[in-house]
Amino acid sequence: MKRLMCVVLMNLCCVSWVAAEYRLHVVLPEHEVVLSQDDILALPQTQIVTGTPWTESVDEFTGIALSTLVDAIGWDISAKDTQVVLVALNDYQISANLDTLLNADAMLSHTRNAELMPVRAYGPFWLMFPFDERPELNDRLHRGWSVWQLQRIELQHVTAAAEPQK
Repeated sequence: MKRLMCVVLMNLCCVSWVAAEYRLHVVLPEHEVVLSQDDILALPQTQIVTGTPWTESVDEFTGIALSTLVDAIGWDISAKDTQVVLVALNDYQISANLDTLLNADAMLSHTRNAELMPVRAYGPFWLMFPFDERPELNDRLHRGWSVWQLQRIELQHVTAAAEPQK
């Protein structure tokens, strides 16, 4: 019995250690913010119940609204000229306008059906959209922005091209 308890305790410690190691890097022009999974879990949470093109059922995803993340790191959410680059663990990356993602109700999910998502199951973070609630989001662009195994988000102001000199 003692041996069984030791094994169970060791497994619990290992699971929480692995979960605590997940980090999301948010790169801003002047500095980088590194958020642990615990940091993200401490922010206000929301849910999306939806099917996806990559899963076989309708699932409940829990996470933080992208607007919550942007606000938490102090980025001016009203800036219309913000470009977002989403980077996955396998170095897949895609960019989008922040306002477009916010208007699509993008959410940084970390939990699927009440279980934290491990790397082997789209985790630790997956940018999710309410595909079932808003079918117009189930297009090539939004599917491309649904980055799983998300490890880095880069935010930058995009300046308009300089006026040609006359």
